[in-house]
Amino acid sequence: MCFIVPGLVLILALAALFLSAGTPLWVRGAAAGAGAAVAAVAVHAAWGLVPGSWKRVGACPSSCATAPATPKCA
Repeated sequence: MCFIVPGLVLILALAALFLSAGTPLWVRGAAAGAGAAVAAVAVHAAWGLVPGSWKRVGACPSSCATAPATPKCA
């Protein structure tokens, strides 16, 4: 409960702030920045999983991640 309740309160407060008629410009700017950060983190996490996936399926040697133009990777 001590973990869930503060998060729920924060979510409800942010929802009230975003759904109000006059959302301040700084709030919209912070939301846009947070959205960009989420996309960057997702791409970084996905890119970190690619070499392990290649190793697991054996489709491409690990050197392809650093030099994709080599003949072994083509």
